[in-house]
Amino acid sequence: MRARKTIPVSKIPDTIRTLLDSEFGMLELSSERSVHRLHDEQDGTGQGELHVSFLPNGDMVVSITGDEEQVSPALRFRTYEGGGHSLRTRNALFILLEAIRLDNLYNPI
Repeated sequence: MRARKTIPVSKIPDTIRTLLDSEFGMLELSSERSVHRLHDEQDGTGQGELHVSFLPNGDMVVSITGDEEQVSPALRFRTYEGGGHSLRTRNALFILLEAIRLDNLYNPI
């Protein structure tokens, strides 16, 4: 696992705000457009995944799958040009996509 950079607690709100207020127009952080991660409390069942996708038009989509009876609808967060009203949420999902990609790379389940 890579060494982690420590950010002083007093700087965390500023750092988060800077990221959320940034414009991610293209897939700049990751070469992967869709990732999924099995949750930590799956008790060996292999069920229960968080899915995050970056669409070619820049929209972000998130969904959760469990067993066959527990599947959430896909939730879409659009770009501003596409009528999006939750641009910071979209950016947070973009950052989550990269976090999942890195967890899958450095700590696969």
